[in-house]
Amino acid sequence: MPAGYGSVCQNCYYENLFNKRVVTCLAGLNNKFYSDLFLEFSVWLKNDVGTHKAAITLNKSFPFFYFLNLNFPNKVPSYNELIVHHGEINMRINSFPISFLCETQRMRITHKEKDAAANRRTIEKMLASKTGIPALDKLIFDYYQHLMKKLANNKTTLRSIRLAMSPAIAFVEKVAASGKMEVEQIALNQYLAKKPGQYSALIGFVLFCNGRGLKVEMPNKATLSQVNNRAEFERLLIQHIKKGDDLLTNIKFRIVALAYFHGVSPHLSKSIVKQGTVFKSSDGISIDINGVIYLIPNLLNTMQLRGKDKLKIEEI
Repeated sequence: MPAGYGSVCQNCYYENLFNKRVVTCLAGLNNKFYSDLFLEFSVWLKNDVGTHKAAITLNKSFPFFYFLNLNFPNKVPSYNELIVHHGEINMRINSFPISFLCETQRMRITHKEKDAAANRRTIEKMLASKTGIPALDKLIFDYYQHLMKKLANNKTTLRSIRLAMSPAIAFVEKVAASGKMEVEQIALNQYLAKKPGQYSALIGFVLFCNGRGLKVEMPNKATLSQVNNRAEFERLLIQHIKKGDDLLTNIKFRIVALAYFHGVSPHLSKSIVKQGTVFKSSDGISIDINGVIYLIPNLLNTMQLRGKDKLKIEEI
């Protein structure tokens, strides 16, 4: 006999342990419907995974049947009812009882219900992340409750809630990272300039914030383009400065600097640089084209490097 099993073999030990645990669990169910159901499940589990594993895992499945015994007397609830009352995380832990109920045709799980469960799980994970700033965390939670009220009135879906929550949380996290205590218009403009694809997804959240007295509104897309272009020009300037490029000798450097400081398009900046006459001055350089003079300051004195070494720079 293996050590530790007394006078019985290993198979008999787990057989006895399994039977004892079945009896113990049945004593905790005061409803005959679920007592019979749990007994049937025990036999199914033993045949499915073997006596050894069944003896070890049986106790882990008992809380699931105990929950059904208390909340759904004399009937097996639908999958959707379980998700609402029991929670998706617990449902995943109790995969054996769910498989048993499905195989014995006591429960049917549709593709729609699976999608809804997955969306609920994702939303729960989103809400679990915190910014560390109570006002911003409360704003997100209030927005979630606002969306759930719309769901209760059949005005939205769980998938739409997930798609709405994701950019809202990402934006609020950026606000928190900047040290702000509430959402602001400048922060919104900067965020959308970097992520213009989230423009439509953030409209609902911005309207919600507006209704809460926060003075933010969706910026004009043309304005976002200008903000984004200026940020890109700044990254290019930093790259040229790090390389030690000179405004007098490097045409691309002059094109970027002119676009950045004078707000002209890259196409017009190229035309001015190529057709104009360049003059050096103590403060930087001047570009003269048809009597119009564009001044570009000495960038080594005016620009400051701000830890952007890892940013990807794209040449114009």
